[in-house]
Amino acid sequence: MVCTVSANPVHTSVYWQKDVNGVATNINLSQTSKYSGSTTTSPSLTVLNAVIADQGYYTCNAQSSVGTGTSSQTFLGVSGSTPSVSLTRTSFTGNYGDTITLGCTVSANPAANSVYWQKVSGSTTSTVDMSNSRYTGSSVSTPSLTINNLNSNDAGNYMCLAANSVGTGQSIQGPLTVIGDVPVVTIRQSTYSTNIWNTITLACVVSANPAHTAVYWTRQINNGNTETLNPASFSKYSGSAVQSPSLTINNVDISDEGKYICHATNVVGTGQSSETFLDVIGYAPTSIAISPSSISVNEDQAITANCTVQGSPTISYTWFKGNSTTQFSGGYLLQIPSSKRTDAGTYQCRASNTYGNANATVSVEVKYIPDVTITQPSQGSVGQAITIQCSYVSNPGATNVIWSKGNQGITVDGNKYVGGSLSNPSLTITNLAASDQGSYRCSAVNSVGQGDSSSVTLSVDTSGK
Repeated sequence: MVCTVSANPVHTSVYWQKDVNGVATNINLSQTSKYSGSTTTSPSLTVLNAVIADQGYYTCNAQSSVGTGTSSQTFLGVSGSTPSVSLTRTSFTGNYGDTITLGCTVSANPAANSVYWQKVSGSTTSTVDMSNSRYTGSSVSTPSLTINNLNSNDAGNYMCLAANSVGTGQSIQGPLTVIGDVPVVTIRQSTYSTNIWNTITLACVVSANPAHTAVYWTRQINNGNTETLNPASFSKYSGSAVQSPSLTINNVDISDEGKYICHATNVVGTGQSSETFLDVIGYAPTSIAISPSSISVNEDQAITANCTVQGSPTISYTWFKGNSTTQFSGGYLLQIPSSKRTDAGTYQCRASNTYGNANATVSVEVKYIPDVTITQPSQGSVGQAITIQCSYVSNPGATNVIWSKGNQGITVDGNKYVGGSLSNPSLTITNLAASDQGSYRCSAVNSVGQGDSSSVTLSVDTSGK
């Protein structure tokens, strides 16, 4: 914008003003990349790289010692507009994994100096990061955007934007739809039921685009955790494969009961079915038996009995003795490490589960050497008869009773000595003599061994002789 100054005295400064909303605003000449001139020797103002914002009314001002002179207003008009940007299609569709180009055309005067793309997902708008190798284009020479290896995250609304010195223009939003998703996995029944030891198949159907590349099953175990089933390493299972996604469980037992989920994976991700519950039907304990069927031990030997039964779910075992309702022991084994005679009797094994119980009994015999008791006799007199009391208990029954005096055995002859038999073990000594005085002991014998009483001392009063 040309300005000439005539001044006397000579002007000392020149400056320009622009009318901004009715207010004269000084031009900032420190912006050397934008303005030049406006000096005493070159008062005209040059506006570099004019843009729409530069349009308006300008005045040239010169100042001397007398005052400031101002030119009339001159109007600067700037021609040109923001770029016109349009998409080649109103919407775009691509398959997962494919390459797609979102076409964009730009018409601009002045020429566009940059092109970029934005993606709108919900309420979020983000600029496409062209440093990502999946994207190409989005330049002044090639404004269209090419996306390689499409995935579900690429879906959304896209805008093409171009900028020039006037401003920025943008296209309408063009939705991009990506065809393909995680597999759709369906289990045909919400509940399966089977008897224990049977084989059952949990049916699973997979629909996937892109095609699924793996199938696996998970099961929720008792503590709430989830385990992944592996048919390849466990012959109990079969199936669970891309071509046969259903799961077959062989020889079902109670531990197989629980919640199952079928999973299928493709390049998009992993889809899973809803839960299905496998109900395993068990049965009450049956075919109960105790081994050995009868037990006979010598005292201090161990007693061991094994209770076996069929049934499911898990069996619990309780042992009772005789008619007692108090638990004697638990577990399938009855064990008494060192038996006593009081351990003899009948023992009952009770096997129980949630479906019922079963009982079996075993008879236990504890053999022991005779337990012999002798009673201290009172003092006898010469010529009298005296009886030394003896009794015993024995299992099995005693086969002989033996008396001894000191270290010598006594022969019961029915005259001097009477008794000393199984039915009458006490010993009667007739016609006492001083020689009968001494230490006596009663013994009983059975198949286990010989039991001896303690020793007693017989005193004979010889004063009346």
